[in-house]
Amino acid sequence: MDAPRRSSRLAAKIANVLDSKGTIIPEAAPVMLKKPAKDESVDSTIQVGDVIPDITLPDEDGTSIRLRDITANKGLVIFAYPKASTPGCTKQGCGFRDNYPKIQASDYEVLGLSFDTSKAQKAFKDKQNFPYHLLSDPKGELIKKLGAEKPGGGKLFRSHWIFEKGTGKCIVKEIDISPLVSVDKAFAVITDSEP
Repeated sequence: MDAPRRSSRLAAKIANVLDSKGTIIPEAAPVMLKKPAKDESVDSTIQVGDVIPDITLPDEDGTSIRLRDITANKGLVIFAYPKASTPGCTKQGCGFRDNYPKIQASDYEVLGLSFDTSKAQKAFKDKQNFPYHLLSDPKGELIKKLGAEKPGGGKLFRSHWIFEKGTGKCIVKEIDISPLVSVDKAFAVITDSEP
């Protein structure tokens, strides 16, 4: 004799919790535990007050840069741009380049960030004479944690973050910002001046 079908077994279980009128007998009904629904509204990206992720990425030369090593000794500005050597990204990068001496005088370091390869970052840095490093994040490891990845993946919002010296805490998070406004706002925070 074959084992009863699943539907027959289910019907038998249901029959065991119903009285003769078809009403559920509370003490006979099993407690059904539902897995809690995933809260899609929870943002797992870094927020103001959070500590910089402990991530190491290659720069334009393939040299590994660990973010927490920088924030242990200096404040840090990370600016993200959609694609190396494009007009808006060049404006943003050159804005940070032109203000770099004053940024360094305020005890901050600057890093650029995109999905681009180290090779593309190197060409961009060399062409524009950037005095700071450009991080290559083709898998989006840091980009995702910072909250700059666009829906669908592989593209990012132009953004910047500022991290505090010593603690590595995020003190500014600006997502989806224009190139020059990004530079002006970051510079104003770092130098404690009006944008």
